[in-house]
Amino acid sequence: MVALRINRFLLCAGFVCLLFLQAGSLRADVQWRTSLREVALEAKQTGKPMLLKFTAEWCTFCHKMEKSFDRTDVSQLVNENFVPIKVDADENKKLVKEIGIDGFPTTVIISPDFQVLQKITGYLEADELKKRLDILAPVEGTGTAIVKKSNAGGAATQVAELPQNQIQQVNSVWAFEQICLVELVENANLTQGNPAFFTFYRDRQLCFATEAHKQAFEQNPEKYWPALNGVCPIQLANNKQMVPGSPQLGAIYRGQLWFFSSAEARMQFAQSPQKYLLPGVAEE
Repeated sequence: MVALRINRFLLCAGFVCLLFLQAGSLRADVQWRTSLREVALEAKQTGKPMLLKFTAEWCTFCHKMEKSFDRTDVSQLVNENFVPIKVDADENKKLVKEIGIDGFPTTVIISPDFQVLQKITGYLEADELKKRLDILAPVEGTGTAIVKKSNAGGAATQVAELPQNQIQQVNSVWAFEQICLVELVENANLTQGNPAFFTFYRDRQLCFATEAHKQAFEQNPEKYWPALNGVCPIQLANNKQMVPGSPQLGAIYRGQLWFFSSAEARMQFAQSPQKYLLPGVAEE
């Protein structure tokens, strides 16, 4: 899986980590680490997510964004909640490709178990950067990165009529219990994917019912990808736990697929979905 390959990049003792340390970086308030291996080990020990700031010497906006990170409230947020490091994109091309970075600057938040939680591409002013990072800051005292809930206006929720089978704990390389996401969104059918039609997206390995389903996903993956990467929003908001939801307990809200850990959680979401939306989701 892609996550395992990222793991190897960060932990392999033989991997030469050439980092970008621009002139004057010692003045920054952010406590940038100096080794990818060090970052990975510290994240494992503390439970804090890693913050990889991909940059390049030739990138004007990369240098400009230094000021956003240097602002006191931003640097304090980073130091308290993340394990940060600057990575020279030109010297770490394989890692850039592995994570799927296509522009700079890019800030990548990776969980201690090497799952990509968020990619922030492009230059951001300090206020917007703080807002984005605050969403993924761990809950105080837990060391667990979460996405905080945001209030918004209500709207009708369409709950997919899916079979009420017991959630299966599938120990395989396939994400989302090997269910074809395209068939689920388009027709509310729980159809097992065919391993012959597979792809990788957001560090998950997916398979699809047919080649046509695979092509539809690759043309517009966000249309079919579940919110919160498939984590149950009720468990996340109420218990601060990242509990995977099941495709067998799915709902579609404003065209977005959501997975839940129980029928009760799905019903709770249906009664008040606006409580569990990400910032910007509720905006038409």
